[in-house]
Amino acid sequence: MRYDRSKTARRRRGATLVELVVVLLVLGLVLSLVTLSIPEASGRTDHSVRAQLEGDALASGRPRSALMGDSSTPTLITAYPDGFVVTDSLVGLGLIPEPTR
Repeated sequence: MRYDRSKTARRRRGATLVELVVVLLVLGLVLSLVTLSIPEASGRTDHSVRAQLEGDALASGRPRSALMGDSSTPTLITAYPDGFVVTDSLVGLGLIPEPTR
């Protein structure tokens, strides 16, 4: 007697529930890593603007300013030739700390 596989073996279609759960877990992990890195990238942008303004102020001998942020919370950053950098925003006036290295 011959065993006929075509009748008992079904063609597999789609993915199993376990495979779908694993894919969702991996996507969730990647998404969480990306969202954690976004504030860090934003901080680097602020410090690069600060460095650019400081360099321009020192080179020209005059204060330099830049407007940062979105339209709802604009922030004015001003760098002076003596190296003093201030920020004026809706929150108030304050110093921008030196970037940590």
